[in-house]
Amino acid sequence: MVAIDFTSDAGSGATAAVPSQSIEVSGAVYRPGTASVAPITVQVGQSTTQLSITNSDPDDGYSENLIATVVGTTGGVTASGTTGEIAPQATNDAITLGLSAASPGTVGTVTLDFTTDGRGIDGLGTEDLGEQTFSVTVQPVPFVTAIAENPSIGDLNVGNTGTFALAIDESVTVTGTPTLSLNDGGSATYDAAESTATDLVFNYSVTSNDNSVSSLAASALNVPADVSIVDGNGNNLDTSLTGLTQTGPEISIGPPSFAQNPGNIDEWILFNGSWEASAGPGSHPSGYNVVGIGDWRRHRWRPLV
Repeated sequence: MVAIDFTSDAGSGATAAVPSQSIEVSGAVYRPGTASVAPITVQVGQSTTQLSITNSDPDDGYSENLIATVVGTTGGVTASGTTGEIAPQATNDAITLGLSAASPGTVGTVTLDFTTDGRGIDGLGTEDLGEQTFSVTVQPVPFVTAIAENPSIGDLNVGNTGTFALAIDESVTVTGTPTLSLNDGGSATYDAAESTATDLVFNYSVTSNDNSVSSLAASALNVPADVSIVDGNGNNLDTSLTGLTQTGPEISIGPPSFAQNPGNIDEWILFNGSWEASAGPGSHPSGYNVVGIGDWRRHRWRPLV
């Protein structure tokens, strides 16, 4: 109800009061649409994502529709277009963001202009609600922080075993069996029973097909298509091992060549329960096949004088 006072003006400068009147205002009161935008988080390397916008007003017959239109972007974000009308309690993902998400952090922003539209609801037409800017954030991915070998020193021969333990900066879930490629030409296999969410253990065994190396090291972490290592947000593990310090045992497959033994003071003897063959300094039996026979053991000797 609205009360209105009236005044009569005769035009001579004199006024006279006129009895007030009360006017009844009837009809419904409507709300403008209210925007709720979901946090925009993506993974490293992701190239697109859908913008999720909800009209959070109650669906009680007294709320207007909402329209969102892209009016600007910054950084590594591109977008254009509009949502069309979003009804109360409805969600729209019609706007696609293009992304340049090479590393974790905030990569850019998207600015939206919101309009409330009552044309088909209360007949009041459209009203601009103003602009809002939203950041696009790239989630950090899990990565390997350290590699520990056991043993880390010594001399391993055919049949000897060891482990690699990869420390991860956050908890991950492993599905399937990843492997490590080793610098001796061999490989190490994931051991689920010995691993934890932040420490992945890989087992290896030295074989006759491996190569002799002065310090065993992992050269690559292999995650095939049917294997995954992901964190709680679904981000894939960064498999790079670059820059990590590794200290491993020597791998010895057969006797050394002269170039590997310039001191000329060692003799290598093939041992299989008894001494079966020897290789003097700078040489070894030509074409000798050590597969399935035994391990080469180093033996110090003194040259004849």
